[in-house]
Amino acid sequence: MILIKHQKLVCSISRFMRNHFERVGIGAFGRTGEPRTVGIAFEGQRASSTCLPERDLVTGKRSLFRAKGKGPKSMDCGQSYKGKHLQDVAYRKWSSLSFSSSDELGSPTSTWIERLSTLQGLRPGAKAQRLWALVDDINLWVAAYKKLAPNPGSMTKGGAGGTIDGTSMRSLKALRDSVVECKFRFGTTRRVYIPKPQGGKRPLGIPEFQDRLVQEVVRTILEAIYEPKFLPNSHGFRPGRSQHTCLKQIRRDFRGTIWYIEGDISKCFDSINHDFLLRTLSYSIQDHKFLALIKTGLQTNTLMPEKNIEKTLVGTPQGGVCSPLLSNIMLHELDVFLAKLKRIIDRGKERKMSRKYGALTSLRSRAKKSGSIQRYRDSLKQARKVGYGDPLDVHFRRLNFVRYADDFLIGIIGPRKLATRVKELISRFLSAKLKLKLSAEKTLITRARGSDIPFLGYKINHGPSNMYTYRRRYQGKWRTVRVRRAGHIRLLVQMKKVIGSLASKGFCDRYGEPKPNFHSFQDPQSYTVSRVGSILRGISHYYHLAETKRKCVSRVSSILTHSLAKTFAAKFKLGTRSKIFALAGKDLSRPLKAKPGKTAAGITDLKLTQWAIEAGGNLKGTLKGIPYTSARDVSKPDLLPLRPQWKRKKKIGISKIR
Repeated sequence: MILIKHQKLVCSISRFMRNHFERVGIGAFGRTGEPRTVGIAFEGQRASSTCLPERDLVTGKRSLFRAKGKGPKSMDCGQSYKGKHLQDVAYRKWSSLSFSSSDELGSPTSTWIERLSTLQGLRPGAKAQRLWALVDDINLWVAAYKKLAPNPGSMTKGGAGGTIDGTSMRSLKALRDSVVECKFRFGTTRRVYIPKPQGGKRPLGIPEFQDRLVQEVVRTILEAIYEPKFLPNSHGFRPGRSQHTCLKQIRRDFRGTIWYIEGDISKCFDSINHDFLLRTLSYSIQDHKFLALIKTGLQTNTLMPEKNIEKTLVGTPQGGVCSPLLSNIMLHELDVFLAKLKRIIDRGKERKMSRKYGALTSLRSRAKKSGSIQRYRDSLKQARKVGYGDPLDVHFRRLNFVRYADDFLIGIIGPRKLATRVKELISRFLSAKLKLKLSAEKTLITRARGSDIPFLGYKINHGPSNMYTYRRRYQGKWRTVRVRRAGHIRLLVQMKKVIGSLASKGFCDRYGEPKPNFHSFQDPQSYTVSRVGSILRGISHYYHLAETKRKCVSRVSSILTHSLAKTFAAKFKLGTRSKIFALAGKDLSRPLKAKPGKTAAGITDLKLTQWAIEAGGNLKGTLKGIPYTSARDVSKPDLLPLRPQWKRKKKIGISKIR
């Protein structure tokens, strides 16, 4: 291996290779004063760039890091000077690490972890102090690096082209020192636009890797401070919580709801007021340097698609590491406001008996006294259909709410005018206090009965009343008891949304009719089938709470299978889907070959095998078929609500960064 400094590149290298090494050799922390170096390693006919010998971020030993291609493993796998293989830093288990409060790794002490635990246990009203000393701990920076490294986005270039490539222990310390000495300046964030499922485009900011690293350190500290303060009704971008915990809480708390308020904040991330956010942070943090760092990170330069640079004066860019947490801190004020409204509106322990149910109860009692069995049974049957509670009881009111990021759902037990008043109060609070705007188009008041309320990709529906039969001991004997209960909350799949997503990827039309997907026409059969299997497993996992999960997964599996059959019929020149299923099976798990006398289009598994043999190797493994081709292969949905005293299993933040 030959190591060459950046300033003395060998003239015999071709111009193409020289430009390549110069591009790879640019350090990710160029603005911190770190000298830029590049190394070149020749192995047979392949060349790969390296850094100069640096200390391993885990063991502290000096080693040669070798960059081979892209991905999270590009910088941290190689050979040490003694020939021992060093594991990729990004993929080591957190529990195997040891941290210290000094710059030397490997000490058994863990001051920064204890400090985070202290921040989590602050009493209400107390302010977090001495956060800058926590920023100075190199072990926190190593933990931040190790959390970001496995993410493929670490190789995505920001506005100035900085990526994870080139990160070393020395550059990490240089970045830490520049932040602690208040010399660090955030780089340029690259703005891109991604399409929305409902139409339009969503702005996404891609910061440089060093900016993301600083943001991750800030996020870790902020999460330890604010996570204990957040209300249990908030589920977005929080450890141990997800869309599924949010939906389970709806299943638990929203039973009996009469009106729903579907809330959506217009351009929430892009409209957050910096002054109000910093003022909110100052209520819980007493460290001006830490707050100044957050302020600097908010007011960054953005490289627009038109190549012009704009200054960010409002909002937190989507794509930033801190943006979700900062938006949660901002919208926590909305949660507190809704909790106050709930305490004001809620009244009564239970609904009073409805007049119709009371009349039927009296009729049943008289029939029992007179010995008229048929009248007794008829009145009992009618009473079970009517239900006990009075939905118009003026002495019983309830307000329940959940929030996931900038989407929230409110359930009202009461008249429509109460729901309208609550919506007006929320709109006024957002406008006056948070400087945000409630979307008039997406914020709707919907009656629960007979309606499907869309939320987080699901449909919330109140099912019909059900009859339950169970046995219990009564007057010394076991008796069979039948009880009719009001309709429970049902979570269903938004099939139109799922089919629309498949149509946007080219698997079907907007009605769900399969069509050949020519985006994968050049790919081998094994890759295409594996990709479709990943899509199916993702849909099955996300909709595991839906009562219509099996129906949804079976239909999606049918669409994808027939779409691939049409694609393979064209790729292998076999004509029809029936021939594809006859040769490859209904799950397309058997390898296909082109029709005799024809040549398959693109790359095939047969070509890959031949190329591997010519290169002196071989391909191992079997072709896995498309899952869920039969409805019985789909697991049953999870129909349980959130437990009343549910708590997340893991401790906040620390378990993820150890």
